[in-house]
Order: sequence, then structure tokens, then C-alpha cells
Amino acid sequence: MIRDATRRLALASLLLPLLPLLPGRARAGSVYDFDQRHGRVNFSVGVLGMFDVKGSFDRFMGRLDLDLAQPERSSVSVEFQTASVSLPAPDQIELLRSAAYLDAPRHPVGRFSSTAITALSPTRYRLDGVVELRGTRQPLQFDAELRDRHVDAARGIEVADLVLTGAVMRSAFGMVADRPLLSDTVQLSILMHLEVPHAP
Repeated sequence: MIRDATRRLALASLLLPLLPLLPGRARAGSVYDFDQRHGRVNFSVGVLGMFDVKGSFDRFMGRLDLDLAQPERSSVSVEFQTASVSLPAPDQIELLRSAAYLDAPRHPVGRFSSTAITALSPTRYRLDGVVELRGTRQPLQFDAELRDRHVDAARGIEVADLVLTGAVMRSAFGMVADRPLLSDTVQLSILMHLEVPHAP
């Protein structure tokens, strides 16, 4: 019981710095939505072990469900359109949309939903959850960090970035094409850019 109370207090202290950066007044249970206007869903994959190809999903919706009364019940979810995948070369985009990779026509939506939050430090925590791609669900663990929190006096706002980073194995979702060329590990990151009016 003492250990649970300590963990709850640690997690509450971790989530409290987010409150001034969220719209409105936070309550015991508050839900905040974000999309491509206020964030990014990025990925990268190694090529021949020499360099990384980086891309993003340009259309998505995310939700932060903040529960201060029971912080361990707070959650993050993101739903992205697989056809909105973006890469430097147009031919690579069509390849990733194809059945060999994301199979966007048959599986137009990918999802991540957290199932547990664990405090690691005053600015970092771990999100355990599930990612769904191509109709397959796999566990995924994100590290989350609150970065670059500061006041922009010229604009009269307070800003910060909440960054989630993790990795999946593409073969776990049936994406086994081009194995000698491309790494099986795909690095993922989700950025939430938070801006609220700053009270002097």
C-alpha cells in the first residue's frame, strides 16, 4: 500500500507540469485532443546499416486523457491515416502504401493506445500500450519526455513539447519485404506541441 501511494505521488508530480500547458483548467478527468496542427507522427528505418530513411504520417488524431485523482489511469492514444505516409521520394510513398508494407487500401488506419503509465523522473515516464497495423496488434513501449518548456513573452504564451519515442519490428506486422535492404526495426516518435496563454 505504501509503495502504491509513493508511485501515485511520483506520477502525479510528473503530470502536474503539463497542466499549465493544456487548454482550460485541468480537472480530475480532463481530455485534450491534438492533431497534425499541434504535433507529428514520425518514423525512421535503417538502410543497409549505413543510413536512415525518415518519414511521417501527415494526418492523425491524438488524445491525452489526464486523470489527476488516479494518475496511473491517465492515457494517450493516437490514430493515424496510413495513406498519409510521407517520404522524400514519391516512388517510396507508393511502395509503403502497397500491400507489401502498410497495405493502406485494406488497412487505412493505424493506432496506438497506452495501457499503463510509469513515472521515471520529474520530466520522463514510460508508456506501455498496444499498436495496431495491418490488422495486427502488438505491444509497444514508449519513453515520454517533456522538453523545451518555456515562456514566449513576445507571443504571450507558454510552450513545451511532449515527445514519445519507441520502436517496433515491422516483421511482427507482416512487413517482410526488402529484408536484406531495410532494417526490421522501425523507430517511432510522436510529438505533441503544447501552447497556452501565459498569465503574467
